[in-house]
Amino acid sequence: MLSTYCKDRAFSNHYSVVLSSSQLSWGPIPFRSLDCSLTEPSFIKVFKKEWVQLTGLPFHRKLVKMREPLRKWNREIFGHIDQKIKSFQKEWAKVDLKAQEFLLDELEWHRMEALQSQLWLWQTQKERYWKQLSICKIIKESDRNTKYFHVLATIRRKKKMISSLTRGTEVIND
Repeated sequence: MLSTYCKDRAFSNHYSVVLSSSQLSWGPIPFRSLDCSLTEPSFIKVFKKEWVQLTGLPFHRKLVKMREPLRKWNREIFGHIDQKIKSFQKEWAKVDLKAQEFLLDELEWHRMEALQSQLWLWQTQKERYWKQLSICKIIKESDRNTKYFHVLATIRRKKKMISSLTRGTEVIND
């Protein structure tokens, strides 16, 4: 059902017309995911397992039902990126200290390489996480006339400003 009404005039000589429809209301957003969680192999396993159990439901209902299993997965497996980085750093530091004291055997070298690769993986995940959150903030805040918007505009203007020109060896300042 479509309904329309006019808002009161404030400072303009125009009336705002508001259209609303109960059919267009999608309700709450089922879930949001970050790109860094999608690259985690256990995410795909959990998602497939839960999705198969929801056979026969409409698509939007499946998304709503997926919310809780994915939250649980995030709490238990993926959500503590900083703690995982710290634990891999500690383990790697122990093996590295051992390597400085005497030669490591082949098994310990492989363990050290595995720890280092896991450390890099989780640091990359953290980087992706913060990058996506910063992009979300830019999208959300840059369209409004906020202090954040003005800071971004000032930085952009300073980067693009030409302070001097050179002609041969001669510097021309403004």
